[in-house]
Amino acid sequence: MGGRSLRPRPPGYPTVALRPDIWTSGEGGGEAVTRVSKGGSIEAPGGTQGGPMADHVHFERIAPIVPVLDLDAALDRYRRLGFDTEPYTGGERYGFVERGGVSLHLTEWHNHDPARTAAHVYLYVSDADALHAEWAAAKVEGRLGSPFDTAYGMREFAYVDPDGNLHRVGSPLGQARTNRRGHP
Repeated sequence: MGGRSLRPRPPGYPTVALRPDIWTSGEGGGEAVTRVSKGGSIEAPGGTQGGPMADHVHFERIAPIVPVLDLDAALDRYRRLGFDTEPYTGGERYGFVERGGVSLHLTEWHNHDPARTAAHVYLYVSDADALHAEWAAAKVEGRLGSPFDTAYGMREFAYVDPDGNLHRVGSPLGQARTNRRGHP
């Protein structure tokens, strides 16, 4: 850091990004600097690789936050796409949509610009063709692409909602599914 010393931070002080490759943490009352190499490996204080990881912590779910211009319209659209929907009742213009093990959070953001601030999500499903047919029948606003086979072994399609958010949907080609004509 150019010979400049960093002021020690109190215990529990939040981790702060100094640059994309350097993070600080004030754990234990002192300053610890962690560097992340271009390849993604982590160098912790003292030159050690990796750093302590809590073996007992398991990631369970993810819920991307998707920006929308009109929360009520977005909740209705997701409902027509087969999701369970629920608006947040705490005053914020926020909502939740779920289908199977998939959860998305919706945030109404009046400064959202679909050309610049849209989200992208990938939804793994058991049968992309069946879901595409279901979504096509729902006739929701937006752009629904046709299913296709990828070079990496997935059957995929894309849906771009009116807020510019891209939903890529895919299922593995090796799974039992109907073909394009609806036959097993």
